[in-house]
Amino acid sequence: MTAEPLSTPYADVADSGEGGMGLYLHVPFCLRKCPYCSFFSVAGGNGRRSDYIRAVEGQVRRIIESGWMEGRRLDTIFVGGGTPSLLAPEQLAGLLTYFRRHFPMAAEDVETSVEVNPATVGLAEQARLRRAGYNRISIGVQSLVDRELREIGRPHSAAEAIRTVHEAREAGFANLNMDLMYGLPGQTVASWEQTLVAAMELEPDHLAIYELTIEEKTPFARRRRQGNLRLPGEDEVMEMMAVTAARTAQAG
Repeated sequence: MTAEPLSTPYADVADSGEGGMGLYLHVPFCLRKCPYCSFFSVAGGNGRRSDYIRAVEGQVRRIIESGWMEGRRLDTIFVGGGTPSLLAPEQLAGLLTYFRRHFPMAAEDVETSVEVNPATVGLAEQARLRRAGYNRISIGVQSLVDRELREIGRPHSAAEAIRTVHEAREAGFANLNMDLMYGLPGQTVASWEQTLVAAMELEPDHLAIYELTIEEKTPFARRRRQGNLRLPGEDEVMEMMAVTAARTAQAG
């Protein structure tokens, strides 16, 4: 994997002027490709992860050398994917250190987020990420019903997701997000409410809730064209949205 310099670096990046801005890093590796996902990622990639990190570091150097960051400060760093937690904690720590060393920061304690998959982390890994300086963790839960997790190709169980949330708190993460999805194959209003209630009982600081969308060129899109993808009907999805609004309002 190599990084090619752009002919006019960052010329087309929207200019928000002086002040705070966010950095998003996409880590393009996954245990396996989820059938609904249209983001760029590759399964495995063990032999390419060090090359990827070197490419990121090279890109950072080019940004700094271009002068584009003059007068700008980072106020958030978000490492997403893909599955960032497939990188070793030491690699993720090294990336954060590299960003802090080369980019001007708006403050010493800017929000630094990392996404994790419950199948790829335990307490030890999360503790190392917290010690490295990540202060917000985003856990890709999606559902807390095992049958639904299998339907969408997730490599973890509901129990593993719950364990990951508890271990994140034990590791010292005071800012925790959980990603959830509704409108999944085989999902019912009752099973969605089951997931939502169970997730709120874990007391995350934030819930990111998404409706499943079927993107072109994904396995789910092919299955839908073939007529073998059983999705909730429009009325059911609307009811799921209503349940979400009611339950989240009730929780404050």
